[in-house]
Order: sequence, then structure tokens, then C-alpha cells
Amino acid sequence: MKTSFAAVYAGLGLALLASCGHDQPAVTETTPTAPETPAAGPATVAAPVPVLTSADVVTATDHDTLRTSDGQTVSVQRTTLAVWQKAQPDPLPALPDSVDSPTIAQTGGRVQRLGQALTFKAANGRTVTLQNDTTDGEDAVVYMYWGSLPKAHQWVANAWLYEGRAVVLIDQRTGQRTNIWGHPSTSPDGQYILASSSDLVATFDPNGFQLLQIRPGGPQLVWQRELANWGPAAVRWRADGSAVVKQEFGPTESGADLPPRYVSLRLPPARP
Repeated sequence: MKTSFAAVYAGLGLALLASCGHDQPAVTETTPTAPETPAAGPATVAAPVPVLTSADVVTATDHDTLRTSDGQTVSVQRTTLAVWQKAQPDPLPALPDSVDSPTIAQTGGRVQRLGQALTFKAANGRTVTLQNDTTDGEDAVVYMYWGSLPKAHQWVANAWLYEGRAVVLIDQRTGQRTNIWGHPSTSPDGQYILASSSDLVATFDPNGFQLLQIRPGGPQLVWQRELANWGPAAVRWRADGSAVVKQEFGPTESGADLPPRYVSLRLPPARP
């Protein structure tokens, strides 16, 4: 089964989101000359200014950043397994494989499986249908109900594609349908979703992040960023609004697997 991620989305009628951004080259800032001081006192020497380094690297530093698709800068700081374990756990159940998540029974009939169709009834009365295509071709797709993100007012469906996978959000209020790259995680205040997708080997799916803001009509893309040197295996949020990411890496030249690493992302606020 072979197709590109973009080709399958075209077959599904899902619009791809904006193209990804890239880091700016590292720039060394020149330390300004200290002002002259009276002869009676010691000279004042300015502290060195650290060079901002791309966080799309295997070796992390304490002053890494990522440039997003809308030109903002995300601070990426090294952190620990202990910090990860204390962060907010994922509210979604296990990823469905061949059947819908049992949590579909908790939707009060608003989400239903009708043969090859998965239907969602929004609060405004709109019904959205995700229809399976089980033909043996590049447009094949099977939708499975994954679960709910109540703080963000979203139902989540996983789409198994001919090659790779996709994720679809259905707004519980309006029925807006939004395709995202991968696993959605909701911020503690319910105002944002950070979607993460890791695919370093097969490269069927995007490898990186998307940040979406929850608007009255539904989620809206704020920025997205693809990565080359590591993948976000999982994301958790902290109460202070930062996100903790479990990083995974591709095999080294010798074939060895690098252990996971944990970093904290300080996300800039969405622009009006």
C-alpha cells in the first residue's frame, strides 16, 4: 500500500494545513563594549550572550529554540523523566486498532457506528459522517473513534490510511472537521491543542508539531513545525502552560537506538 500523506488527504477531501517553518541560522551576537568608567573604579564587563541554537538536533543545549511557521520562537529546554511523570497525563484512551474505542458508549448516542460510517452529531444539530473506503487502492481509509477531549470540545477519530495514518477532530459544538498531524494533547485551560507526530523511519506521516487554538467555531491552526533529527513520541502539559515532550531518535549509523530524552517547550501566545 503506497501513497503520500498529501495524496491520501486529497482523497479524503481534507485540506492540508500551512507549510512548515524552519529555524533561522545560528547567529553569534557580539558582546557590546562596556562603557568607560572612572579611573578610580573597576571596569564593568558585560556577560557573554549565548548563541541561540536550533533545537532540531540530537545534542541539546540550554539555549535551544525552534522557529515556527508564523515566525515565532519556541524555547526548548532540557528536562527530566521526573518532570515528565508529574505532568498532566494524556486523557485519550489507547489508540484504536480494529474497533472503535469503548468510550463511544459514553457519548450519549452523539457518536455512532453505522456499518462503514462513523457519525457525529454536534450540539448545533449538524451531523458529520466519516465514511470508510475499503477498496484496495490508494484512497483506502478506515476511521475509528478514538475518544473525546472535553476541555477543548473535540471528538477524536483515527484514520488508518493505505500507508500511514491521520487524525481528525470533530468540534462537539459546531461540527467543524479539522485534520491534524497526529496525537492531540489539550492544554490545562482547554484553549490549545498541541498535536504531535513522530515518523523518522517510514516517513509516511509528518514528523513534528502543530499548535491549534480553540475558537468559538472550532480549532484554528496557530503554527506548525516539522523536525528532521528527532520525533515527538508523546506530549504532556504542565499547569504553568508549558509542554513536556518525550523525544525519540532514529537509529545511529551503527544501528544502535538512542535512549529517549525529555524537553520542555515554552509556547508563545497565539497572535490575535
